[in-house]
Amino acid sequence: MKKIFFALTLVSLSAWAERKCTFQGKEFDIYKAENRDAFNGVVKCKNDFSGEVIEEEQTYKNGRVIEEKFDGPNRKEVKHFYPDSPNQWQHGEQIEYFPKTNKIRRKEFYQKMHKVGLQESFHENGKVDERKFYVHEKEDRGSDETASIGYLENGQIRYIRCAKEKKNTIDPKLCGFEGVSKFSTYTEDGSVSRTLTYKNGELLEEEIPGPRFSARNNDFMLGMQKDMKPFLVRITHDGEFKRYVYLNEKGKPQREFAFDDKGKATGDDKEYFASEKLARKTVFEKGEVVSSECWWENGKPRGKYKKTKDGVDTTMTWGNGTVQFSGQFVERREGYYSSYDRDKLLSIALQCSRVDYAFLRQGPFTEFNEAGKKIYEGTFEKGQETGWHKIYDGNGAIAEELLYDTSKKPAFVAQKKSYKDGKLVSDQKLNSDGSPKE
Repeated sequence: MKKIFFALTLVSLSAWAERKCTFQGKEFDIYKAENRDAFNGVVKCKNDFSGEVIEEEQTYKNGRVIEEKFDGPNRKEVKHFYPDSPNQWQHGEQIEYFPKTNKIRRKEFYQKMHKVGLQESFHENGKVDERKFYVHEKEDRGSDETASIGYLENGQIRYIRCAKEKKNTIDPKLCGFEGVSKFSTYTEDGSVSRTLTYKNGELLEEEIPGPRFSARNNDFMLGMQKDMKPFLVRITHDGEFKRYVYLNEKGKPQREFAFDDKGKATGDDKEYFASEKLARKTVFEKGEVVSSECWWENGKPRGKYKKTKDGVDTTMTWGNGTVQFSGQFVERREGYYSSYDRDKLLSIALQCSRVDYAFLRQGPFTEFNEAGKKIYEGTFEKGQETGWHKIYDGNGAIAEELLYDTSKKPAFVAQKKSYKDGKLVSDQKLNSDGSPKE
């Protein structure tokens, strides 16, 4: 390790051995100068790195550098420093150029090593690449960026962030301090990225082309219509809320929902069919589902969910308007689904699906076929059948009765009655293994 360090040191020293500095046309070494701490003047240096010549020019005041110019094959810049700083604090204008040209790449302004005011960078064609505005208000902390604007090489805006105060903004007119402002930002290929509306530095509304919109929560965005592809997404900033509207090519809503300032769903989440009829309405409070209703495209009710203390009350309906089933479901307190109750209810409410697979039946439960005939009824205790359960044929006539014994786990059918044409044809008492009792 010591040999490697020594070798690197030799390389470094041999490279800097070609450094030559002059003052007023004569060879000069600032480190050997008399009265170095009081030295004033301009020292010019040339550094030869394996044939690459880099020129430096340093202006001294009372022995300290207050300006430094650097010009080489890959770097060209001018820096200014605070004259009374012990560690060369950047101060005043700092300029970086594109190498081997006089075209400015970056221009910044410092005040005792802190960025203040407008900072700019440029494309090589001379047009502005980015503008940023900084303020420094507290000595014990750094500067704060209050506003910024990015531009494409053709001058079109690629992004913007406005300040809340006019004095700290970059383009007062664009940021709505001179009246409501509406404009678009663009991508490299020239297509519209967003259309923004500002007033007094506040973003009121943004419109995003559907293909460019990226949902931050794909599970939440997946509703009844899984192939929904909005033509345009409009986001309205309303105080503490952000309201989203998906629009089709005709400008009609496909979906509407909102988030609060903590990113939680709030209020009504509505989804529409292509016919513009309401397909679903889910009510949120602090990110939690309170209730949800959905409809078939013919306008008939499809499902209704209402959050309860322990689960959800549900009614599902066939497309012709007849009830499919209704009952109460409770959350699973153990097993695979226990930590997924909230997400499962969210998915069920948004997609209008059955709750059986994620929640447990609780209390009386009745189910009907599409013709409106009863096909099942019974009582449950946290998903477990209790007491007598009745099964009906497609015409609504009794087919079986099952008596569940819950004295053992799992519960078992202790008695089975079978019917034909509504008449009892057999009545068996059973053991826990399903065999008939003697």
